[in-house]
Amino acid sequence: MMIKNSYLQFLLKDLLETPGLEGLSLKHVNGKTMNFGKKFDENSDCEVLPLFFDYQSIGTLAWIGSATEDLANLTNLKDETYQQIQLSLAPVLKLFELSEHEKGLEYYESVWEWVKKAHNLAPSLCDWTGIYFHESFLFSDLGTSPNLIVGPYAGEGTEHMKIPIDKGLCGLAFRERRVINMADVHADPRHIACSLKTRSELILPLYDQNGTMVAELDIDSHTPGAFTVELEEIFTNFAKTFVLPASSF
Repeated sequence: MMIKNSYLQFLLKDLLETPGLEGLSLKHVNGKTMNFGKKFDENSDCEVLPLFFDYQSIGTLAWIGSATEDLANLTNLKDETYQQIQLSLAPVLKLFELSEHEKGLEYYESVWEWVKKAHNLAPSLCDWTGIYFHESFLFSDLGTSPNLIVGPYAGEGTEHMKIPIDKGLCGLAFRERRVINMADVHADPRHIACSLKTRSELILPLYDQNGTMVAELDIDSHTPGAFTVELEEIFTNFAKTFVLPASSF
């Protein structure tokens, strides 16, 4: 089964390679649905997995086909594969709250391509590379949000889908609109650990065409002091190429 959106194709890779899988369906609690492969209907005999964003129910992932037995472990919410699927898909499902979520998904695909380029600037050092958006940038109807929300990323799933702007190093970078280069994250009590393996972190502001900070590029490394002055400059220059949406959502 092929999915046109390369970011979704990446997130669902393990599922899509399961023999006998005929269809997938992402459904938000607001009723918006996106189906892949064989068409779903209300009478479809399918397995359903709950998805959560910031510890609140946001929707479901369902599948149909003869792969049910092969995917049986996914119905165990403690299964590691389920956990990674949950952490990866929940932020995408959040986009279904946009009035035009298809445009949001298209934008995430372009951001995902940009994140991969960032990651490949230093692949041996970048163990997690991703975007945290100011929530108001994507969801303008919220007014001025006090939160950052995770966007496309390369690396293990993170439980930190939403970060208050007054918390952590990511919040500090956003409040002060500056680069944070932390050689030893464990030496700073403000660090919010996404992974115990993270030793150093680089956070770079991302701006829109009006000079408003709308997001940040967050890079974690398992290597202490990974981001030299020279490497920070390379990433700083790359951050100027951040992709912006062609239109509002």
